[in-house]
Amino acid sequence: MKNVLKYAAIAALCLSAVSLTGCKHEEYDTDQYAGAVALSAVAPNPVMRGGELRILGTNLENVSEVRFAGGITVTDFTVTKSGDHGELRVMVPVEGPEVGKVSIVTKDGTVLESFADLEFTEPIEVASFAPAEVLSGDVVTVKGEYLNNVQEVILGGVYITEFLSKDRHELKFVVPCNAVTGYIIVGDVNELVDPNTIPNQIYSATELVVGDPTVNEAAKATYKSGEVITVTGAHLDMIQKVDLVGAAEVEFSVAEDGKSLSFTLPASATDGAITLTSYAGKTFSAGEIETVTVADLAIKSLAEDGRYKAGCEVEITGADLDLVSKVDFVNASASFYRDGDKIIATLPAAAKDGSVTVTLDSGKQAYTPEIEVVKPVATGVDKTEAVAGKDQVVVSGTDLDLVTAVTIGDKVQSFIPCKFTLNSAEEMVVTIPSAAYTGVLTLTADSGYETVTDEIAVSYAEPVSIVFDQESYELGKRITLVGEHLLQIDAIYVKGKKVVEYQKREDTSMSFSLPEAIASPGVYRLELVLLDGTELTWAVPFTVTAPFTETTIWEGSQIINGWSGVTFGDDRFVWANLGLKEGDVIKIYFTAPEEGWWDLQLCNGHWGNLSIDELDGGNEIKQGAFPGGTQTFSFNVTEGIAQSLMEDVGWGGAFIINGDGNVEVTKISLIQFGASETLVWEGPSAHTGDYALNQELGGEDDWVNAGLYEGAEVRIYFTPDDWSDWSIQIFDGHWNGMGYVTPNGSQWNVENTPDAAKNHYVSFIAEGAAYTALTTKAWWGFAIILQGKNMVFDKIVYL
Repeated sequence: MKNVLKYAAIAALCLSAVSLTGCKHEEYDTDQYAGAVALSAVAPNPVMRGGELRILGTNLENVSEVRFAGGITVTDFTVTKSGDHGELRVMVPVEGPEVGKVSIVTKDGTVLESFADLEFTEPIEVASFAPAEVLSGDVVTVKGEYLNNVQEVILGGVYITEFLSKDRHELKFVVPCNAVTGYIIVGDVNELVDPNTIPNQIYSATELVVGDPTVNEAAKATYKSGEVITVTGAHLDMIQKVDLVGAAEVEFSVAEDGKSLSFTLPASATDGAITLTSYAGKTFSAGEIETVTVADLAIKSLAEDGRYKAGCEVEITGADLDLVSKVDFVNASASFYRDGDKIIATLPAAAKDGSVTVTLDSGKQAYTPEIEVVKPVATGVDKTEAVAGKDQVVVSGTDLDLVTAVTIGDKVQSFIPCKFTLNSAEEMVVTIPSAAYTGVLTLTADSGYETVTDEIAVSYAEPVSIVFDQESYELGKRITLVGEHLLQIDAIYVKGKKVVEYQKREDTSMSFSLPEAIASPGVYRLELVLLDGTELTWAVPFTVTAPFTETTIWEGSQIINGWSGVTFGDDRFVWANLGLKEGDVIKIYFTAPEEGWWDLQLCNGHWGNLSIDELDGGNEIKQGAFPGGTQTFSFNVTEGIAQSLMEDVGWGGAFIINGDGNVEVTKISLIQFGASETLVWEGPSAHTGDYALNQELGGEDDWVNAGLYEGAEVRIYFTPDDWSDWSIQIFDGHWNGMGYVTPNGSQWNVENTPDAAKNHYVSFIAEGAAYTALTTKAWWGFAIILQGKNMVFDKIVYL
C-alpha cells in the first residue's frame, strides 16, 4: 500500500524542530531561527529506495552530510532553498538504509536528528527507456519495476499524466510537443491533481534527448499586411513562438500533421526574417519577407484656386493606400480620411513647403512630390511713423488671414508683440504698443513663415524723453542719457534692481552706473518711477556687453540613453571653487538625433532637478521644443540654481544629465562675465610706515605700454597692517596730486571706502584729467606715486 505525507503532517513535524543554538538562563532570543541550523521534517515518509527525500528546516545551506540509519552517509545532495524556510533534497541509496532516524550534520559538526523514523515503501525502478532520442509524437517505452505505481512523468518541467499503457514492468507515453531534453522523472503522485502531496520521484540514469523541429527556409517573397504566410517543415508543433521584424510573438496555428504553421501578417511587421523559436529555446529561420509599401504617389489641392493654403483639402493618390496610418506635412501632422482608394487630408496651418509623408504601421514611409504652401505677404503700410501706445498702422498685402502673430523690433533687442485686427485677407490694422521701439513689423503665420513691412519710426508721448548716447555699453561702464525733463525721474530700475550711483543728474543729461546685480551681458530696458509716482518702462532697449571666461567643467563623448543618468565631473566642489554666482551662464554642448524622440533632464550633482528660467521653470531639453543636430543650450545661473549646484550633501559630482534617445553630450562649461585685469605694475612694494616712505612705482611709459584707454577702471591692490586703520594718497608719476579721483578729494580711507577690506583694492576711472595725467610723457618720472599708512602695495591694474 502506498503511503503519502501531506503538508499538514509536515506542519506537525515542524513542532519538533531541533535547533543548534542554546542560550544561557538569563538570555532569551525570540527569533527561532537566529542564524542556526534546524531540522523540521523529512518527506515523503515512507520513501522509495532510490527516490528523492526532501529535508525541510532552517539554514540548511550549512549542512555538510546526511546520515541514514544503518550507517549510511551521503554528502552529495542539493539545497534548493536556503535561509529561514530551507529545503534540501537527497537521493536515498538503494542499498543500505534501514528504518530509523535521519540525521543532518552541520559544518561545525553538530548532529540534528529527525523526530520520526524514516520508513521505506515499494521502490519504483527505472531500468531503461527507448528510444534514446525522440521528437514530438514519438512513443517512449520505460522498463523497470513497480511502474504500475507511476502517476506522472516529468520531462524538463513538462508533466505527462496520460499513458498509452502501464503495468508493473513497462510504461509507455507519447512525447508532448513542449518536451525538452532532460532526465525522465517518474513519480507516484499526480501533482497536477494533488499539488499538496509530496511525491516519491525516481530519475532515469541518462537523459532523454528531444530533437529539433525541421523548418524549411523559403525564398524571399513580398506580402501585404493581412495576408496569410505559411511555413513548412516537420514537427512544427514544437515551435513556441513566431517573431517578425516589427512584430513579436505573432499568433499562429499548426496543422494537425505538424508539417506547416500559418499566421496573418500584422500591419506593424516590416522587412526581415521570420524567426521561429522552439520550446527548447532554439531559434530557426524560415526565410525573409518583404512587406508592401505604397507607391506611385501623387498629390493635388482641392481648393478652387489650386493653391495649397492652410485649411484646404488635399487629395493623395497611389497604390495600396489602405495601408497608410499617418499623413505628415513638413512641420505638421494632418487629419485624413479615405475616399475609395484615395486619401483626403486637411492641410494644417503649421505646414511648410516640401513633400508629404505617408507612414504605414510597419514604419515604412513614402513621399509625394514637393508642394509649396501659401504664405502671407505684406506689400505696404499706410504710415512709417507712429507714436507708441497711441497710433495704428494699416498693413496691406495678400493672404494676411494666415497671420497669427505680429511683432515690432528685432531679435537682438527682443521682439515686442503687437495686437492686430484682420479686416480681410488683404488688410490688417496693427496697434503700436507703448513698449515698441523703431523697427519693422514682422507678420508670422502658424507655419513659421514671416513677412516684414517697411521700418516704422516710433516716437513716444511720455512725460520724459530719453536717448542713449550709444547703442551698447561694456559691463561696468556708466550709462549716459540725453533728453528732456530727466529731473522728473525719481528712480531708475534695471531688471528690478535700483540704480544707486549717479555720476550726473541734469534735466537734459544723466549718467549712472548699472546696479551691482546686473553682472551679465544682455538687452535691458529702463524701468522709471517719476516724481508724481508714475511708473513706465522706456521702450527703447540698450545692450550691455562684456568679455567673458569660459571654463570647461567636463569634456568628452557620452551617450545619454535608456534613462540612465550620467554624472559629469567627479568634483562636486568645482562650482564653489570657481566662484559660481548669479548671472553666470552654464552651457551644454550636445548632438541630438535629427529624427525621433529624445529628451534630456538637467540635474545638480546629487540628482536635484534644476528650475531653469529658459525652460519655463523646468529642466528638460527635448525633441519638439529643440531641433536635432549639433547644438548648444545655455541658461543663466539664478540664485536658486547657484545654491542647488553648490549644496554639499556629502556625495555626488558636478552635474547630472538623465534622459533617453541616444543624445551625445560633448562638453559642459561655465561662462563668467567681467573684464579681465591688465597688469601695469606688480609688487609687493616696500612698507610705507605711517606715510614715512613714498612709493614711486613703475616707469613713466607703463600706462601707455599696457594699453590704458580713457574710461578704464584703475585698481590699486594693497595690504594694510590693520584693515580698521588705513589711508592712501595718490600722485601721478610726476608728483602732481590726483586727490580729485578719491571720494573726499584727498584720500581713500576706511571711512569713505569700507568695501576695500572685502575687495583688497581701491579704484578710480581714468578719464579726463586723470587719464591725461597718467599718459602724459615728461621724459622722467614713474607710472604712479602712492603714499599710505602702514601698508604695502601689491599690484596696479586696469580693466
